Amino acid sequence: MNYNRLEIDITAYAGGVAVWGAVPAILDTTGRPMDSGIHIHARAEARGDKVIDKTFKQVSVQISEQFIEINEEDAVCYNICTILGVKLTYAECSNCGAPYRTPLEHLLKSGNLQCACARCHAPMDVHPGEMCNPLMQVKALVGDSQQVRPLQTPKRTLALDESVFPGGVQIWGSNPAIIWSSAARTEEEGIHIHAYDAHGARVVDDTFGQVQFNQKTLDSEQVRVLMAQRRLPWLAGRLHSLTCPVCREEQFDAGAAAYLPSARRICWACGATIDVPDGHAVVSNPLVHRLRPR
Repeated sequence: MNYNRLEIDITAYAGGVAVWGAVPAILDTTGRPMDSGIHIHARAEARGDKVIDKTFKQVSVQISEQFIEINEEDAVCYNICTILGVKLTYAECSNCGAPYRTPLEHLLKSGNLQCACARCHAPMDVHPGEMCNPLMQVKALVGDSQQVRPLQTPKRTLALDESVFPGGVQIWGSNPAIIWSSAARTEEEGIHIHAYDAHGARVVDDTFGQVQFNQKTLDSEQVRVLMAQRRLPWLAGRLHSLTCPVCREEQFDAGAAAYLPSARRICWACGATIDVPDGHAVVSNPLVHRLRPR
């Protein structure tokens, strides 16, 4: 469920506040409305339960005497770029002082780029492999300037058979929070699962280090990357699962290849050249065909 707006003072929650851009699950058999916006966790005490666990369309973070807005576009862009290994920076327009936002479509371009200020349209050069995002300033102001912080893989495991959960299952890849203010808790990475019983009650809600879905092992990195790939409009219809014709190993496109479609690639295992049969430029992720509900 989405809520319209939240104003939050991070210092008021001793147990910490975490902020993410809400990204759709890579598999959802529940039929529930898709979350979009900014997802917030907050704990009043260091070892206490979450007192906020909701998704909002807008979030305003209080820092000293000022409130700084976080919007869905910036939050989702942050999460996608962090998952795909794209560096984010903060920059202001030298003409009017407004923060720059680099559109996700700039990932398709190479060489030095020009980004126009959203307020006055003044141009600014953007270095290749970097994106401007106003949230990097928010992070710095709350003392959480790292785009990629140390994460912990939980020892929890799950054998997930969807037939056991008639209310459906949802699968996400965990991704680094935009803001993580808890000193007592280490942020986890893995695969996040929601599962529901026949009455619609959520009976599984946790992050796992290892997950089997319908007896198929899921790779957490492939889950995370597929989650980001499905938010990139130019990859619609271009996500496939390729197998090397020589050694039969599945191909997982990583780095820039994860978001730049190509009709040819080199097998990571044996070095053979792999051409897409119809010559179309695609991105390969083994989960595209492996992760299907029964």
